[in-house]
Amino acid sequence: MNDPLAQNENNETKTGVYYRDADYAGFFRRIVIAMIDLFVIYLGMVILNICWSVFVPSSSLPSSSLLTWLVVAYLYLAILKRTSVRTLGYILTGVEIVNLKGERPSWATMSFRFIILALVPLHLIVDILWLTREQEKQTLRDKIAGTYVIRKNAQPVGEGVQIVVIYHLLGFALSLRELKRDV
Repeated sequence: MNDPLAQNENNETKTGVYYRDADYAGFFRRIVIAMIDLFVIYLGMVILNICWSVFVPSSSLPSSSLLTWLVVAYLYLAILKRTSVRTLGYILTGVEIVNLKGERPSWATMSFRFIILALVPLHLIVDILWLTREQEKQTLRDKIAGTYVIRKNAQPVGEGVQIVVIYHLLGFALSLRELKRDV
């Protein structure tokens, strides 16, 4: 393996794990997760607005309500989703998020994954369409961040070498890490 991106600083080849095709969260499950989690975020914002109006009745809502929404969404979609608690959408659909090694993703990975979602609003459409063509059912955001959404307690069925694949999308060349399955 001569790919320098597939090796770590000790010049060892990076590997990862993969799961049964049925263990990856597919299109409809991901739509249900999104609907549940967006509802929870919306409900959280309504509760925050009610509390704001009760405790600070003489003022209107702060002009930073977009920032407040982003903070609430970040805490819920990045921080809570990374923990063993998970979001309500993940709990009700029985999934969890893992990195290419099958481990809980880092805070930085989850933050990066959230930033992709928050900064590129039309990305959600491309994200969902990308999901439909992937064997591992990764959204584009998952592929960029190096994460999988799998059934809770799914066990890896194999190990593969991490390789870098170049994707061309909307005029961009993306170098994305994926696993070459040992099939």
